[in-house]
Amino acid sequence: MKKCYLVIASLVLTTTLLGACGNKGNTAGKEETIAVEKTGMPIVKEKINMTMMAPGGEAEWDELASAKALAELTGINFDYITPPSTDFEAKLNLAFASGELPDVIFGAGSGLSNAKQSDYGSQGILIALEDLIDDYAPNLKKILDENPEFKKSITAPDGHIYSLPRLYPEDTSSPLYISPLWYNDEWLEKLGVTELPKNTDELYKLLKRFKEEDPNGNGKQDEIPLSDGNKLAIIRTWLLPAFGMKSLGIEEVNGKVRYAAASANYKEYLTYMNKLYSEGLLDPEVFSQSEEKYQGNTQTDKVGLFGAYASYMATGKMPEESLSDPMFSPVTSSIQNTPLAPGHPRVTTGTFAITNKCKSPEAAMRWADYLYTEEGQDLMTKGPEGAFWKYETNDSGEKVRVYTGENKQKMEEDRGMQWIMA
Repeated sequence: MKKCYLVIASLVLTTTLLGACGNKGNTAGKEETIAVEKTGMPIVKEKINMTMMAPGGEAEWDELASAKALAELTGINFDYITPPSTDFEAKLNLAFASGELPDVIFGAGSGLSNAKQSDYGSQGILIALEDLIDDYAPNLKKILDENPEFKKSITAPDGHIYSLPRLYPEDTSSPLYISPLWYNDEWLEKLGVTELPKNTDELYKLLKRFKEEDPNGNGKQDEIPLSDGNKLAIIRTWLLPAFGMKSLGIEEVNGKVRYAAASANYKEYLTYMNKLYSEGLLDPEVFSQSEEKYQGNTQTDKVGLFGAYASYMATGKMPEESLSDPMFSPVTSSIQNTPLAPGHPRVTTGTFAITNKCKSPEAAMRWADYLYTEEGQDLMTKGPEGAFWKYETNDSGEKVRVYTGENKQKMEEDRGMQWIMA
C-alpha cells in the first residue's frame, strides 16, 4: 500500500460522517464526527486516513507529483492499493467477494460495470451518491444539471447513482478515450511492408505474415501477431468500426436505435475475430495474461500489432525511438465500405465509487468533486507548477507554461491518475 495526502475545499461545516454505509443511499452506524469544509481548501480540518483501490500506472501513486500536490491541498491520507491495470478487474472482484474493500474505488471503468454497480449497490456494498452529489459536489452537480442526459446515463435502474462518471468535452472527436493500436515498425520493415492494411482482408494477410515469416528474426515461430493488455478492450474498440459499429452499446443508425451486440454486424465481427483466434493470429492469452506477461512480450519483440496509450509504453523503448511505429488506422470490410472511427461516449462510468467501508463519504465526495474543476484537471493533466513546468512571459507579454525536456518525460510517467476523471 502506498500513502499520500490528498486535499480539497474550505468554508467549514461540521457534519456527522458515517462509518458503515447502508443500502440505497442510507448510511448506518455513526462512528465519528469530522469537520468537513463544504467549500474551499482544505476539505477537512484535521487529516484523515482512507484507502483507495485503483489501477496502477507508470509510476507508484505515492510518487506522483499530482498526488503529492493534492496531498498539500486536501488533508485526506490515502493508502493506495494499485494492482497492474491488466489485473485490476480480477483484484477488484476478489475484494468484493472477500469483503476486504477500500473506502473508495477510483478509475475502475468497465471493471465496475453498470451491472456490478446495480448488484453491489442493491446489497449496500456501494453507497448511493446522489445526495452526496447534491450536498458536497457543486461542480459535478452543475454539470449534471446542465446535461440531464449525463445524469440519466449514470443512474442505475433503481434510481440511484453508484459511481461518478468520466466526462469528455462536447467537441471531442478523438476516439482516444482508449489506447490506440500500434504496428511494430521493425517487423513492417523486415517484411517490406510499405502500405498499411486498408480493410480486414489485408489486415488478416498481414497478421498471417507476422505469424509465419519470422519478422523478429530469432528463427522461432514465437511471434504474436495481435495482442492487447486490456483484455481485448483496445482491439475491440478499433475493429468494431470495421463492421459498422462505433461501439458495443446502443447507437443510432439511419434514424433507428439499435443494440450493436444484437446486430448482424456484431455477428460478422465475431466471425472475423474467431478466425483470427483459431488461426493463432490473436494472442490466446489476451483475456488472461497479466500486465507483466503482456509487457514481457511487447518488450522482447514478440508482438506485431499491440495496444498502448503510446507505443513506447508497451515496448519499453525511449519515446523518440518509437516515433516510427505507425498507429493503426480504421479499416473497412465487406459490410462497411468506408473507414469508421470508434465512437466517443462523452460519458463513461465506473470512475469513482464509495463503499460501505468508507469512514467519510462526504470528504471522499469533496475530493472527487475537485477533479471536475478546471483547476483540478490542470493539476491532474499538467502536474503542479515547479514539477514539470514553470510560468514564463513570452515575447508578446503573455504568461505561458514552459516545460523542460527532462520534465516532459517525468510528466509522461506521472500519468497514473490523470486520465481518470473529467
